[in-house]
Amino acid sequence: MKKYIIIIPILLLLLTACTNEIPFNEKDTESKMVVNALINTDCLENRIFISLTGKYDIETIKDVSVNLYVNGVLKEMPESIADSSSYPKVKSFLVKSTFKPGDKVKIEASTKDGKYHAWGEETVPDRPSIIKIDTASVRMKNKYDSYSHFLRFKVTFKDIPDKDSYYRIIVENKKTCVFLVKGLTEREETVNSYDYSFVSREDVVLTDGRPTTVDDEENGISTTSYSNTYGVFDDSRFLNSEYTMTVSQDNTSSSYYYYENIKRESISVTIYLQCISKAEYYYLQALNRSIDNSDDDILSEPVHLPTNINGGIGILGFSTENSRTIQTFNWNAQ
Repeated sequence: MKKYIIIIPILLLLLTACTNEIPFNEKDTESKMVVNALINTDCLENRIFISLTGKYDIETIKDVSVNLYVNGVLKEMPESIADSSSYPKVKSFLVKSTFKPGDKVKIEASTKDGKYHAWGEETVPDRPSIIKIDTASVRMKNKYDSYSHFLRFKVTFKDIPDKDSYYRIIVENKKTCVFLVKGLTEREETVNSYDYSFVSREDVVLTDGRPTTVDDEENGISTTSYSNTYGVFDDSRFLNSEYTMTVSQDNTSSSYYYYENIKRESISVTIYLQCISKAEYYYLQALNRSIDNSDDDILSEPVHLPTNINGGIGILGFSTENSRTIQTFNWNAQ
């Protein structure tokens, strides 16, 4: 009992000392320009998002203009547009330029009064090559911890030679429902829904060398602690120029029961293989870690998002892609 009486005041003293060890003065912090742009060279339109850091939240930046250079030549001055999908305090700039592998692209943003000036430069990566995709039906645990039927995809692709390459795999599940609307005149309407979740725990590369098999799941064994939500990886674990990656997705067909007079339903899966810039790779890796640390783990260290923006903060990244689409379900009313 005497030991506890002595230790408690010492612990309180240490805790008090720790709380006063690093003083923080809000007046010493200055707003910084935030520039974010993850540009897909296969999209006809891309976005650049610009804002300011604030005391409690991001702030809207005023009188800002953007210049876009390709290989040292001014190619475009993107215009600010109203973008309902972005955060209201973030200014969105529409990029209409096209890019090709090897292009050096610089984005420069500045305010009219010269107070804020930020820029970033990246090289467009080479385009990846998909050789083939094999499919198989398997039984696996779903997100509700029960078993259901999944489609397993074996994606074989060729690594880009003679350089360190960074990749991302995206699995897009598109469900389409066509139904008949009855009224004064009958017409057909189409509704599409998308699901981008997939299972990566069986692949060595996607799990950073810690895969878990279906047999492990059935025996209650799990060795994977890293959830690669964004499907990013590099070529450091490839043994040769080709690699076959394993990903799976729930293949349960969910009908649109809330619609009447359904005429047609279909499900297709598109596998996108992207080659991404190094900056985007580390940025998405950090987002993966932030998801892993979202549980109630008070000992987890905070995740620091990388930046490659000079004079401000944010991320500029480029991606090229290749894709294959597989029809997995098709139904027509008789």
